[in-house]
Amino acid sequence: MLAVWHKFKAFLGHRLILEVAIVGSFVAFTINPGSLGDIMRICGAIFLFNVLIGNYRIGDITEGHLVVLGIFLIVLMINGLMPDEMIHRRSLRYFLTIPGMILAIHCLSKRTNPDSKTLWVYSSITLLGLMIQFISYYTIERVVNTGGLESYGLYSNMHHFGAFASLILPILAYFATQIKGWLRLLCVVGIIVAFFLLWESSSRISWLSFFSSILFAILLFLRSKKLLMGLAGLFTMSFIAALFSGLSAIKDRIMDILSNWRTEERVTVWTDTLKMLGDNSVMDWLLGHGIGSFRYYFPDFNTFKIGNKVEDWSFPHNVFFQIIFENGLLGLVLILGGIILLMIATWRGYHRLEHPRTRYLLVTLFILFWINFIHCALTLSFYHKYFIYPLSVIIGILLILLEKTGQNKPLQSLNWFQRCNNFLTDKMPVLNRWLPKRKIDVKKLG
Repeated sequence: MLAVWHKFKAFLGHRLILEVAIVGSFVAFTINPGSLGDIMRICGAIFLFNVLIGNYRIGDITEGHLVVLGIFLIVLMINGLMPDEMIHRRSLRYFLTIPGMILAIHCLSKRTNPDSKTLWVYSSITLLGLMIQFISYYTIERVVNTGGLESYGLYSNMHHFGAFASLILPILAYFATQIKGWLRLLCVVGIIVAFFLLWESSSRISWLSFFSSILFAILLFLRSKKLLMGLAGLFTMSFIAALFSGLSAIKDRIMDILSNWRTEERVTVWTDTLKMLGDNSVMDWLLGHGIGSFRYYFPDFNTFKIGNKVEDWSFPHNVFFQIIFENGLLGLVLILGGIILLMIATWRGYHRLEHPRTRYLLVTLFILFWINFIHCALTLSFYHKYFIYPLSVIIGILLILLEKTGQNKPLQSLNWFQRCNNFLTDKMPVLNRWLPKRKIDVKKLG
């Protein structure tokens, strides 16, 4: 029986199992969104197993991870004070996957070093996912549903489809700068295809989130001629894709929102949401009503109709209103405070990183973060899997890069943790499996 356990531990604790699970979550996000939540939970479970068998130790956790866990636990405790019937279970389940996903990525980074082959594999998987989406889009649009409803690939609506295209673009651009040979050429072709899908999605929010995030990055980071030339190439490919998609249709979508924004459905929902917030008590303003609770309270204030029928809304299409209503001002301060700290650390980290590859990756993650956040702010629920998953992956990789800059120190390097570690391992030697392997002499460290 013991031999079976050792084999099971060696198999499930192997780094490739965790890597396959994390890569599998990306595959699910790109081509099989329905399984995304389950695979995120599998990543968290494999991480916990690695903690159990001692592959990942408490001392490996960094200060940044502690901040994320602190915000997560406080929001969760606030949610625990709310009535169970007002909590949306699926939204809560997605929220619970955040720390497991972030820590699973950190655990993998401690056990493997990326090389050129790793980039080759990851870029190939990204291109494959894009091609499957393009084929699905083309098949439904041109063959299955000719003259009927628009196609959104393997997604259910234009905004999800547009978000996929806008998020895949910076990833392919990064791979194109890091890989040489024929695969780089394929990445360039993939960028044009992704731009085509972005324009074809007709999602103005996706257009806004992508180009505004690029602008933020230009203003904050980009000073080198190579990066500026790369951006010029990116916009050129965007224009080429727009030509294929149809400039007149793109122009009509933009002019429509400029002319009719006052009657846009979001404006009506925001107005009704403000009326609902005005009905809050002092405690409601402070702590909110619980994760996903908007859908249960909003029908009493909803005035948006199509024809004579009132349309249902599960979230306000405004992430700030949603956080205030569901998590209170306390939740808003915690979440926005965490984002501000992360962005400040990212800006500082850019100037501390020496290798161009890690700098490019940091800028790419910055762009991805704002594409995801702006898109969510105007389109998705804060607890939607299409927002939670990219957010978890972006934060997970950013914290690893910030660790390299010295801003995000592991606990085992901190004096107070070393003292606690020495005390606990002296009193309870069984904890050696989860605490740092080596007993640290605090006095020698000064």
